[in-house]
Amino acid sequence: MSEETVIETTPNHSKSIGKKILIAILIISFIGVGIFAYIRYRQTHITTDDAFIRGHIHWIYPRIAGTVVQVRIDENQYVKKGQLLVALDPERYKIALARARAELAVAVSKLEEARVNVHVALSEVALNKAALSGALHDFERARLAYPNKAISKQAYDHYLTNYKIAEAKLLASQQRLKLVKDQIKTAEAQVKVCRDQIKAARL
Repeated sequence: MSEETVIETTPNHSKSIGKKILIAILIISFIGVGIFAYIRYRQTHITTDDAFIRGHIHWIYPRIAGTVVQVRIDENQYVKKGQLLVALDPERYKIALARARAELAVAVSKLEEARVNVHVALSEVALNKAALSGALHDFERARLAYPNKAISKQAYDHYLTNYKIAEAKLLASQQRLKLVKDQIKTAEAQVKVCRDQIKAARL
């Protein structure tokens, strides 16, 4: 009898160990799945009130300032590169364009005036060079004639004075030529600035 009892209890005992192992494996599997799910959840969810989120932020910077009169997109709408997002009040830019055009006309006028002044100054330099050449020739003759008493002291002084005046006039006309050439550079720079302002006002 005792042998039968031992034989009957052994299979039940191995079945109960198998069930326990299976239950333990299931529990460990559930715990593993739970831990994995928790880790995945923590990677994608925030659980604090003062946390930051990671995302793609695209700043939009306007090329020009102005008053927005119409918004042509909805919030969170996808947009394409070059798409018109807002319409600005054009009145401010019309005024700026008109002002820039007027300033350009003035700058072009000053440039033309400076170019005329350069031609005038070049003519003055040429005339003063010729006058200096004549005055130098006269003074050289007087310088040679004065020691021989061929001319008076007064005549000698007159030729010397004329030579110095002609030399001073040439120097003054050369300075004026340099000044008007600088005015051309300034006027050309101003014309460029005005043209750039017109381009900006057309945007």
